[in-house]
Parts: sequence; C-alpha cells; structure tokens
Amino acid sequence: MGRGAEGDEALLREIGALVVADPLDVEVLHGSYDLPGARLLDLVTVMDTLRRECPWDREQTHESLVPYLLEESYEVLDTVESGDLGALREELGDVLMQVAFHSVVPPSGPTAPSSRSTTSPRGSSTSSSGGTRTCSPTSR
Repeated sequence: MGRGAEGDEALLREIGALVVADPLDVEVLHGSYDLPGARLLDLVTVMDTLRRECPWDREQTHESLVPYLLEESYEVLDTVESGDLGALREELGDVLMQVAFHSVVPPSGPTAPSSRSTTSPRGSSTSSSGGTRTCSPTSR
C-alpha cells in the first residue's frame, strides 16, 4: 500500500482500525490532502478571504471580471490548438479560479463602496484614485 493521490492508504487503514476498536470522535479538517476535492475547498476559502479582505477584489463585479475570464478561456483555446496538453492543466486551473471568483461576487455588485475601477486583462488594475491592486491572485 502506497501513498497516492488520495493520501496514505496504510495510515488511513490504521486510523480506521483504531476507531473501530475504540470509538472516538474523529475530526476531519477541511483542506486535508486526504480529502477528495480538498484543493477545491482551499480555492473557495482563498476566494472568500480575498473577497472579504482585499479592497480590489471586494469592488469587483461580474462585469469587471469578464475580461479576465475571457483572457483565461482564450489561453485554454490557444493551449489546445497548439497541442501543448502539458500546459492545459495550468490553463484550466486559471479558468477555474475565474469561475470561483465569480462565485463569490454578489449579484448586486461590489460589497463595499469604492472608487470606480478600470481593468485590463493583461495589466494591473488601477482605480480612479490611482491605487494599484496588489492583493489579488488574478494579478500577474
């Protein structure tokens, strides 16, 4: 039994045997590498944190994020067309991050009042007050 994508099977079997032999409360922590989908849960947690704590992320709307989603989608298309399937996973991850970003944007728009923002899919964002976003993982 080895350690694969789903974790250390031998360790899980030993823990399972202990739990059956002597029942106890077992707490499974979100984000553990042993949980299927744990990295997706990590992404959701990061996006929630950014939306709550990062001024640039907080002021974004579905409309202001569309250029980023389009850029990442076109990068997937370019990767597939070029036959660089090794890079496809990374590009799909970028699209997934954009989807996760949209999932934390409320339908009513920004979550906090702020100055109007202009965005460019390739560059950094600047607000009308001249500030540059520095806390978003979408920046390159």
